[in-house]
Order: sequence, then C-alpha cells, then structure tokens
Amino acid sequence: MQYRSPGGFFGRFELQGTGTVFFDEANEIKENPFAIANARVGYEFDNTGIYLFSNNLFNTEYVTLAFPGFSGETLAGYGDRRTFGIEVRGEF
Repeated sequence: MQYRSPGGFFGRFELQGTGTVFFDEANEIKENPFAIANARVGYEFDNTGIYLFSNNLFNTEYVTLAFPGFSGETLAGYGDRRTFGIEVRGEF
C-alpha cells in the first residue's frame, strides 16, 4: 500500500511473502513459508524527499541458504534482521 498526499506526506507499507523453499535435492532441508513487512514514511517536496524506514518490521527470522555439513548437521545462512534508517533523496 502506498499513499502520497498533495501536501507532500508519503507513506508505504509492503508485505513480501514466500512459500516453502527446499535447499537440497532430496527436499529434506527446507524453510517454511514466511512473510516480511517493510514500512516507510516521509515527506517529499520539489525533487527531494526525506524518509524514515524499517525493513523486516516484525523481526522475522528466515533462512536464505542451507546445506548439510560434514558431520550431518545442517549449516544455514539467515536473512537480514530488523533494520531502521533515514533516507534522503534528491533528483537533479
């Protein structure tokens, strides 16, 4: 969802979802379905904007890479945790 007011206020909410992901050919190592929410609010004027944002708003833990280790354990890489920031944009 996105809203942009005539006065310059900007708001955006994103929900990104994924289904089950398998990481090996035998389909034994998997990540269950999950969703990630992102939010952004700010103010835009002329060719410039300033925004506050949060990615992975609800701090969802999810696996992006997994494979069997040498001793039978599963090794995994995790996606980014919750982040906050300020963004300033300008167009020339």
